[in-house]
Amino acid sequence: MNIEDLILFIKQSGQHVFIEVEAKPEKIQKFIAKYNLDFKQHLTANTDGIITLKPDANKWDVELRIYFVTVTDMPSDYLRKTTKNSFYRDNYNFRINNNGITRELFSRGFHIGLN
Repeated sequence: MNIEDLILFIKQSGQHVFIEVEAKPEKIQKFIAKYNLDFKQHLTANTDGIITLKPDANKWDVELRIYFVTVTDMPSDYLRKTTKNSFYRDNYNFRINNNGITRELFSRGFHIGLN
């Protein structure tokens, strides 16, 4: 998979994508600290796109999601990783739950929140 293909799709589709992170409080704080250091940002637990779960939530680690309005003409390598979204961020019809892909987007200038 070539991340540049996904970025080109996003640009050519003219849509905004939304990236969020979800984790328990301890994991969220570690994620925020590293993210802010790595990308010279100032995220807080109150930033749109940061979801802090309850300490006893049934989650192992940090989960990163990319939300899309449309996946029409999305490269097939990425389309296979896309799921229909009907529960979260109801203005986005699809999402990719993949930390690796999301981190690649971060390294190319995308960020938590609206892009």
